[in-house]
Amino acid sequence: MLQVVAGRRAAASAAALALFLCQNPAAAQEPDPLDEVNQPLDPSAPLEEWPDLGVGWPDMAEDPGSEIADTPQAGAAADATTARTYSYRIEGLDETESAALLARFRELSTLEEYREQPANAAQVDRRARADAELIAELLRAFGHYDALVRTDVAAGADGAFVVTLNCPASMLLQAPMRRRCARRLQSCPTIRSMRRR
Repeated sequence: MLQVVAGRRAAASAAALALFLCQNPAAAQEPDPLDEVNQPLDPSAPLEEWPDLGVGWPDMAEDPGSEIADTPQAGAAADATTARTYSYRIEGLDETESAALLARFRELSTLEEYREQPANAAQVDRRARADAELIAELLRAFGHYDALVRTDVAAGADGAFVVTLNCPASMLLQAPMRRRCARRLQSCPTIRSMRRR
């Protein structure tokens, strides 16, 4: 306990000594270089030139020359919102497993269910994404756990939408190797003994 009291006394005396020796008034401080930056901006001040910008500052007094349209051009927006028929195709599936997978897909597919009903681009895209999730889930059921399905919705030559669901083959080739590894792990005596516990 005496050591703690002695330590506090030593610290207090060191602080008093420092105050006694440093009685000099504070030296004049240099101006802060950020004071100029932190000043409020004057909105009427002219803009500085930036030589590396490459685009001139707009002159608001000039007449723009052409009026800005109140509505977008009819071509692009009308094409996306027009209800049209669609067709779909699935690419990249393995021939050996695709028959059973495609049969189950056709039973559950949103694209297949509403195939006869015309739809706009957003509806077709949403159906394609739902079916991409369905194919990925079906592929996981078949042992392709890393399957990635990409969708593409494009306008066909006849004006109908063409939906492509693409399953990259590189993702699907890994499943047989995983099955062999899973079989080897199941036959391993150490794994079997761990499961019994």
